[in-house]
Amino acid sequence: MNALVKKAIVYALIGSLQLGTGAAVVEAAALRHDDNRQRQEQRVREQREQERRQQEQRAREQRERQQQEQRMREQRERERRHQEEQRMHEQRERERRHREEMARHEREMQRRHNESEREWHERQRRENERHDNALRDIGIAVIILSILAGAADGN
Repeated sequence: MNALVKKAIVYALIGSLQLGTGAAVVEAAALRHDDNRQRQEQRVREQREQERRQQEQRAREQRERQQQEQRMREQRERERRHQEEQRMHEQRERERRHREEMARHEREMQRRHNESEREWHERQRRENERHDNALRDIGIAVIILSILAGAADGN
């Protein structure tokens, strides 16, 4: 009987050791599972935060692009208005020069009271040459200004 009691005690101790070991393993597994779940939740939170920051960054970049485009449109419009004003000024100046030349030519073509017929015709010939040159110069100035305006436009 002594041997039987000893065996019962040994088996009881072995059983309690197995039960204790099993309980420790189960508890450790639960802790590890909680740690994994917390880490996963933390990763999800970090990922969402990163996505939110990226969305904010994209929205900020989009606003900046739109503002830049608006500034560029406004700058082009200012340049276009300036060039149009400059063209109008140049056109008025050409017209003024042309009117002045035509009035001067009219005056020069009239016969003076102290001129002979021959002197008057010679002066008319020279005046016509001079007048043609002046009109050609005005036309060349128009072409040059057009070329310069085109170059300034980038065309």
